[in-house]
Amino acid sequence: MTIPSDHQYAQNTLPQGAVLAPLSPKQAAQLNAISLNLYGIYWHYRAWKDMRGRIWPVEISPVLRTLGLFIPLLNIYINYKFFEDILSEIRHKLINPPSAIVLTFLSLLSIPVDRTIDRLGVGSLLISIGLITLISSYVIYTFQPVIQTFWAEEGLTEERTQLTQSERTMRTIGIVFWVLILLVDILGLVVASSGIGALG
Repeated sequence: MTIPSDHQYAQNTLPQGAVLAPLSPKQAAQLNAISLNLYGIYWHYRAWKDMRGRIWPVEISPVLRTLGLFIPLLNIYINYKFFEDILSEIRHKLINPPSAIVLTFLSLLSIPVDRTIDRLGVGSLLISIGLITLISSYVIYTFQPVIQTFWAEEGLTEERTQLTQSERTMRTIGIVFWVLILLVDILGLVVASSGIGALG
């Protein structure tokens, strides 16, 4: 198992086939929140990629499984299998293992949350996306210790502090989109308060 050094993370010179050491639960959740859930997608992908040959067959396609997260109904099965397959390997090592069913439910809660906010007439893109991001970040925060325990059993016990180039890029994109979302909300409030919308 090839584990990159902090210098290799910082310089984006990861060895071929390298396994990424897990971030701390707090850092992983923060990165997901800042990146506007982009990290959550990457988080799934890296787990499928790095755990091939350990939990899943080498032949699985991390890319296809990641794309499956966007397909209704199929994403329920894929999310559940993701959590349950990892848990089944190390559940006996955990004091209070999380529920794969609960995590799957929370992972797919974005649609009802978005519709509920819309029906309440809040009309805030920032609140809607913020709540969805908060839920997905909580899922990552809850499950990251499970991933850490799995890798500890494989001999990878240290947390990673350095972000990869991909993770830094996701963080930058997320910050840009958060700013744009905030500006859209502010513009909406300005239009509403000035009565421009009523004129139409």
